[in-house]
Amino acid sequence: FGANDAGKLWLGGTLVFDSGKSAQAIVDDRVVDIVLPKGKTPILFKVSNGLFKWAFVFRITEPDGTVPDDLVYTLE
Repeated sequence: FGANDAGKLWLGGTLVFDSGKSAQAIVDDRVVDIVLPKGKTPILFKVSNGLFKWAFVFRITEPDGTVPDDLVYTLE
């Protein structure tokens, strides 16, 4: 997860990441170790922009960096 600037991340209604630090949105800048439960799980991001452009990057991987074969996602 990476955000420009501060960011929060919720998984299934539980806050799993919270940083008020100003930073650039860089892939893998902030790694959050979680276990996705089976089934549908909502993921919510909050990005608070301070200066310059607003952005975030996000990806889900296995611990070795590979993408899970059975991962399905939708945007709502």
